[in-house]
Amino acid sequence: MVGTCLLILIFAIISIAFSLDDPLCVVKSCPQNTKCRVIQDCTQNKACTLTAECLESPPKFSHVGVCRFGDPILEMTNSTLDDTRCGPGLPCPSGTYCNTELMDTYATCCRSDPAQPVKPGNCPVVTDSDAGFCVDTCSNDGDCRHNDKCCQAGCSKRCLMPQVEDPCAKKTCIIGKYCQRPSMPRCQGPGQCWEIGDCVPCPLIRNCQLKCSQGFSTDTRGCPVCQCKVVTRESLLVYIYPYYKHKGPH
Repeated sequence: MVGTCLLILIFAIISIAFSLDDPLCVVKSCPQNTKCRVIQDCTQNKACTLTAECLESPPKFSHVGVCRFGDPILEMTNSTLDDTRCGPGLPCPSGTYCNTELMDTYATCCRSDPAQPVKPGNCPVVTDSDAGFCVDTCSNDGDCRHNDKCCQAGCSKRCLMPQVEDPCAKKTCIIGKYCQRPSMPRCQGPGQCWEIGDCVPCPLIRNCQLKCSQGFSTDTRGCPVCQCKVVTRESLLVYIYPYYKHKGPH
């Protein structure tokens, strides 16, 4: 339990450094002795609305720092303001999404990125989906951390790693070079970095005393290594067939 609480605290501290103000709070401009929080108002017989309020005593147990924009949306529960809860059957209001990053406690509604940025890459095709958890955990790419994109995955949206096109699938580099694929480290040292799809010089084979009649073996990149090729029946036939054809059978 102590470890879980410590992990949540560390996560909150890190998140605060990257959290931006909620757009409604930017417009509200609360006094210094108050805290601006966005509250979900569902008192009327119509769709719930979001309003910004300047609170002198914000909820003590709200998960401040978990949202990328502002703090969790609040709602009135038993005459007390508390974080919204979301999940199957409890959708978040428009303009927000269900943040499940602290699922060991509870999921709460966070403001979606108003800029609605589009990150590079394509969403992967998802064949499996958790039909029991049909809740959008993002609304657009800006709600996802790092390079993840907000993708449709079955009955809901969630943050997934994008598919990156591999230009090496349609490219052939000259002998002595290999194609830089997305899965490979981009840098080999200071000033030795390449972009995906570049033809990168193979490292030199140093201190290799082998003399290989069939040439050196190659690694997964296609670069030679200090190891002789394994002579197979097929490769031997390819090697001796031109000589045999020229001389003819005895």
